[in-house]
Amino acid sequence: MRIVIIHIVFILLSVTCFSQDGDTVDCNWVTALKAENVSVFIKGKEGKQDIKWKFFFKKFSLELSDNSYQIISFNITWFSNRKSSLILRKNLGSLVEPDLQDETIENKENFSLSTIEPGVLIAFDSILIEKDGVCYKAKPFIANTILR
Repeated sequence: MRIVIIHIVFILLSVTCFSQDGDTVDCNWVTALKAENVSVFIKGKEGKQDIKWKFFFKKFSLELSDNSYQIISFNITWFSNRKSSLILRKNLGSLVEPDLQDETIENKENFSLSTIEPGVLIAFDSILIEKDGVCYKAKPFIANTILR
């Protein structure tokens, strides 16, 4: 619980954010409805919270428990011990590349998932999903990076 509180404090104090791709999302987080019966998870890791830290060094994707929805966007947030700061990056779609692909972003290496260290909690939140042209908010989840 203490770690979660520390992470929340860092979110409020210093959040840096970049999108994986320069597109805008049509859905609005404020007006999106809550998706009650849809869960989000990392493909191949459903029901697992502890994930090997090097898993995040390669491409992966998020999936939904109901395939009639599609993922529009979400945030990935983690604390960088090396930089002593909270890193927040926006992702569009369900596929996650370890490195940002947008060449116009300065210092994009700061937002690389390959900088994640063992023992770090990674939050997947602000998840927007869509079904039949209607936007919904999906419940966030946390992954704990483990060494082995």
